[in-house]
Amino acid sequence: MADGRARVNREFRDKLTERVHFNLVEAGKLGQQLNRSSRSHEILAQSTKHYVSQESSLANTVEKMGHMQHLNQNMKFQCDDIHQSLQAVGFVKRQLDYVWVDVPRG
Repeated sequence: MADGRARVNREFRDKLTERVHFNLVEAGKLGQQLNRSSRSHEILAQSTKHYVSQESSLANTVEKMGHMQHLNQNMKFQCDDIHQSLQAVGFVKRQLDYVWVDVPRG
């Protein structure tokens, strides 16, 4: 009878040891997942921080592009004005050449 009880106690102890071992392994896996999860959270936070930083840079670039477009339009208008002025200078030069040809030099 004592032999049967010893055997039952040994089986109980073995099953208990097996369950404790299983629970320790699972706790280790859970710890690893939590560690990975915390790193994922850190990576996500860092990515968000970089994204926000890039977003302001993009907004600044868009603003500068609009300013450059405005400057480009102003320069085009100025170029057109210069072109018209040069045409007027050419017209005046032709008129003066005509007048100076007819003036007697003495």
